[in-house]
Amino acid sequence: MKPALHLLAFGVVFTTRLAAATLGPHPGFVWTPAAPFSDYDIRITAADGNVVVTDKIAQVSRYVSATALDPGRYELQVDSGDRSLVRQKFEVTEAAQEIVIPAGAGLEEVRQALARAKQKPFTKITFEKGTYRFDPGEGGTFLEITGTSNLIVDGGGAKFVLGSIARVARIRDSRHVTLRNFTVDYDVPIYTAARVESVGPDGTLELSLMPGCAAPESSARFMEEQRGLFYDGKIPRIAENVPLLVAMDGPWEKTGDSSYRLRAKNARDVRRVKPGMIYICAPRYEAQGFELYSCEDVALADITAFYLPGIGVSSVFAEDLKLIRLRLLRREDRLLAVQNGGTNLHNARLGPWVEQCRFENTGDDCNHINALIFSPLGQPDARSFEISHRLPGVHGRMDDLGVKPGDRLAFFDRPTGRLLAVVSAVSAEVSPSDTTLVTVDSDLPALVAGRWKGFPPLDRTQIYNLSATAGQFVFRGNVFTRGRRTGLLAKGGPGLIENNAFEELGGGGVEIFNAPFEGLHGHDILIRNNEFRQGGIVHKNAGAAPALWLKIFDGKNPEPLHRNIHFLSNRISDYPSLALDAQDTSGLIIADNIFAAPSSRPGLRDEGIPAIRLRNVHGAELRGNRFLDDRYARPVDVEHGKDVSGIPAVE
Repeated sequence: MKPALHLLAFGVVFTTRLAAATLGPHPGFVWTPAAPFSDYDIRITAADGNVVVTDKIAQVSRYVSATALDPGRYELQVDSGDRSLVRQKFEVTEAAQEIVIPAGAGLEEVRQALARAKQKPFTKITFEKGTYRFDPGEGGTFLEITGTSNLIVDGGGAKFVLGSIARVARIRDSRHVTLRNFTVDYDVPIYTAARVESVGPDGTLELSLMPGCAAPESSARFMEEQRGLFYDGKIPRIAENVPLLVAMDGPWEKTGDSSYRLRAKNARDVRRVKPGMIYICAPRYEAQGFELYSCEDVALADITAFYLPGIGVSSVFAEDLKLIRLRLLRREDRLLAVQNGGTNLHNARLGPWVEQCRFENTGDDCNHINALIFSPLGQPDARSFEISHRLPGVHGRMDDLGVKPGDRLAFFDRPTGRLLAVVSAVSAEVSPSDTTLVTVDSDLPALVAGRWKGFPPLDRTQIYNLSATAGQFVFRGNVFTRGRRTGLLAKGGPGLIENNAFEELGGGGVEIFNAPFEGLHGHDILIRNNEFRQGGIVHKNAGAAPALWLKIFDGKNPEPLHRNIHFLSNRISDYPSLALDAQDTSGLIIADNIFAAPSSRPGLRDEGIPAIRLRNVHGAELRGNRFLDDRYARPVDVEHGKDVSGIPAVE
């Protein structure tokens, strides 16, 4: 019997062989996997017999069509080797109503169209091509979409210019929504920057305002924000060997028409800052570019943004999020493309599909997928615990916290790096006292619980919903370039990271570790055919920043919770320290990678640095790797005293 196909449409998971319909032009499909790390051949054929999509996917048993499908009937075929797994008919339907927004329309006309779409599903809103100027107000929203199903907002090639620090879109409690084919920009000062003229021994900086930047005193936010980042203005990108973020001991001091003075709280932080570098004051705004809450099947396709405040795309409980040809670009006369990270995607049962996107000059990680931490407020008995509706990293409250009967919950003790228990949820009951009481099917050990202000202390027991850790995520064919930190910070699995370019990043390429409040471990992830070039620019100030970094924090000998990470056929060049740092991992394969000869960053590395370092790795296979960079002291280092097995000689 062939594995069942799940067609993601109408909020229903179809497991029959009957034809199904979906409005969205980028339908998604999920099927039962053939075997771990299998390859799949994909074919989509139109009713007239024309093959509109041929593709291959690996490791994940899902597919999203990056090709926008016109309304009509289609058939999906999925093969693995000589086995035919799936043959499924489906339909992309016409919209029941189309609303045209005329060139020059105002915000009220857009809001009226969205209100009509909410009342009548299967709506397409199309903008006439042109430039539109909207001012939603500070912290406001241009496209506010709530409780809406089966909607396409097609910009038709239009350009939207926002006149305040506002969201492009906020999508809540909605399903099957596509935003596509438009450009976004802002005409308000979101950051300011100044060129370094001199650096004193006490950390005093003399600066001159960059052309086109707003004077710091013109904005209370710029005067209140006393942290910033340093850029190499010639490139432009994060400055090499300068900390990721530098704190100042006071606001800007005006010393002339366009001259200013700042002094670093710690003079050591600016000892490598040189005249000509650029100090960027970029406050983090609460309004993100695109915000998604409790959604299903949302696609952002063929969208270009030349600036976004806060995080570019932020989501909580957004199932089957699709980012296709989303381009977060640095405009030529600006230094940043995104004030904060490119994406920060929390708690999804079906992870994001990110394809053919470009993330430039982000103010933090280019992409971050994770699972939110729950910390217990109390433990009434051995089979129940209380958690708060208010979670770190989430604006506002999430009453149900996404915990459902049958969900697998992991309990982790960060001080020791130990997994305490994995149990199944029986119920999650919301109380009026701002808590949710969760009962489970097995006895729990004593939890470290209690109330707190802000983020929970790291000695609290950490709880993760393993059923909502972005499973089956896909990143392929993307470019991550010149971001302040990491290209992709990932947890969960299974996942595919394939055919991407990680270029000139301040931090590492792919990092898989339990951040303080987001995510536990990575598993069953295929990382292959990627280019890692000239990363780790600020490595000496911010810890390890190799092409691949695996680690569990914080215990002296944490459990090897990462498992089955395959790093295959990648090319790594010009990293100033380690190329790969794998820790606290089992089932690791590093094969057929090229550690290329040096090019743009000549010179010796720190003494004794190997290309690959393995620590607390339980079972690994290294084969077919080529080490062409002779600046490494040796290819591989296995730290003594750890339980490491299955490490053959490097070819």
